[in-house]
Amino acid sequence: MEKKKYYHLRKEQRAVIAAFLRKGLSVSAIAKVIGVHRSTFYREIKRKSRVRGSYSEDYTQVCSDVKKERFSKQRKFTEQLKNLLMKS
Repeated sequence: MEKKKYYHLRKEQRAVIAAFLRKGLSVSAIAKVIGVHRSTFYREIKRKSRVRGSYSEDYTQVCSDVKKERFSKQRKFTEQLKNLLMKS
């Protein structure tokens, strides 16, 4: 079975999403325009919308950049961590 390839949305795609959402376009139409599956679009909206449900391309890009930075380094299971876990 071939492994699926996943791509992150680019800043330009997020700008298009925000603009079309403000205009009131449908999810399917926006997904076609930016070239992603509508489930990708729904996930983006669900994960990156603000508290009141509004979508901002700048806010979502910052969230994405922070997450990339946070998970960019490979984590190691050190002896110190192992000892800490054994104590609990």
